[in-house]
Amino acid sequence: MLLIVALFLIIGGIIAVTSNPDIFSPAKFYFAFFILFHVGIIVQPPENLVYGLIFVTLAIGLLIAIVEAVKVQYDLPAAKLIAPPTGAVDRVASIGAALFFCIISLPAVFAQFYMIYEFGGFSGYIASLNTRVVDWSGFGWARTLISMMVVINVAFFAVGLIAKRPLIFWALFAGHFAFVLFFGSLSGSRSGLLNIFALLLVIFHYLRKPIGAGFASLMVTAMIGGASLLGIARNGLTFSNGELTTGLSTAGNNFSFNSFFYGVDPLNLIVATQPMPLAHGSTFLSLFTNAIPRSIYPEKPDTGGVFFTKSYAGDAWEGFSNLTPTFQGEWIINFGWAPGIIGYLISYFAIFLAILGAYRTLLRTRGRQRDAVFAIDVAIYVTVLWSAIGLMIGEITATILGLLLNQLFPLFAMRAYFSYRKNVAARVGGKRARSGQHGTAPRGRLAEPQRFMADPRTADVK
Repeated sequence: MLLIVALFLIIGGIIAVTSNPDIFSPAKFYFAFFILFHVGIIVQPPENLVYGLIFVTLAIGLLIAIVEAVKVQYDLPAAKLIAPPTGAVDRVASIGAALFFCIISLPAVFAQFYMIYEFGGFSGYIASLNTRVVDWSGFGWARTLISMMVVINVAFFAVGLIAKRPLIFWALFAGHFAFVLFFGSLSGSRSGLLNIFALLLVIFHYLRKPIGAGFASLMVTAMIGGASLLGIARNGLTFSNGELTTGLSTAGNNFSFNSFFYGVDPLNLIVATQPMPLAHGSTFLSLFTNAIPRSIYPEKPDTGGVFFTKSYAGDAWEGFSNLTPTFQGEWIINFGWAPGIIGYLISYFAIFLAILGAYRTLLRTRGRQRDAVFAIDVAIYVTVLWSAIGLMIGEITATILGLLLNQLFPLFAMRAYFSYRKNVAARVGGKRARSGQHGTAPRGRLAEPQRFMADPRTADVK
């Protein structure tokens, strides 16, 4: 079975690599993370039924690679359409944009320090990290605001890349980035600290200079190692008497590569649990009810992770932590084997069909003006792609709500702001053009309206 999975993975990889040179195309992204989340089967082979479930996920990747190859075969590579910034540095517009990103980040800064204050300072806050599922109950609004810092930083970086920027712009970005890393280290989640590096790398690849396969592989390796180190550091994390202690200082801790089994272990649990408890669609319903406090709706449905942990893992952590069932697993624990697998295959493939359409329209089409609005659109695309990949090993409620509230809401708000500025600039340019055409020339000279002409279609606020 392992050889069959490897064979089809090689076939899909060959199609993805030979049909599209873009190192971060959706198909390559899919296969890279498929390998990362399932490579553990090499050292711990599962039973054949689990192999079959893994092959379903691989089959979706094969379909994605084939559709991508067909869709982009006549398009220019994304790297050929990158437009390097030209013209003079606009200090006023650049500083204004940087200050905008800093100002809209203030609620997140307030929310983070409010939580630290509520837990009695850093020592109390850090003590709550390992039991944050319970201890942070009631702070959902604060966690949502704090999570927005990541996408604000991604948008900050993207807008910075589409024009020449003064040093002060990048100094403000660096300060903002430092806050993102600081907040990520306080999130209790390895992804909260590491995701930003991957997102900025992909943004740079599409807006400034293509990233080579060698450098991308090096970054992936570094992130895997970093995730393992952070996992060790998180164990035994304490802060007392002004001294921070992590699991790295505790003897006997070894590197952890749990990420290699994220797509395998939940399926092992599902297959091993007989008879299989079914949620009958209730975990999907939690997507709409999860935001309602239990004090108002005590019987609201559990999310996929909560139901899976209670029903398939014996509530091993008594509510202090939960396992995610994977997207395929969540379909199965709701509707059973055949309906669950079919529903997963159709829905996940449909998600990536939409992503492929956005990829081609946004990044493989000539003529799109590369301005701040375009930069935000690229940030939206990259964020959606990243969330879709995360859904492979996640649960629908946490992934979709996180995407909508923490990422897309602020990104579309920022897009609306820059679109408004762009429209204002176009109207101003149009008025100048009309006044230049109808103005009276000084005595003894011919009017020169072309000096004042501005094409409103190209007017832009960088």
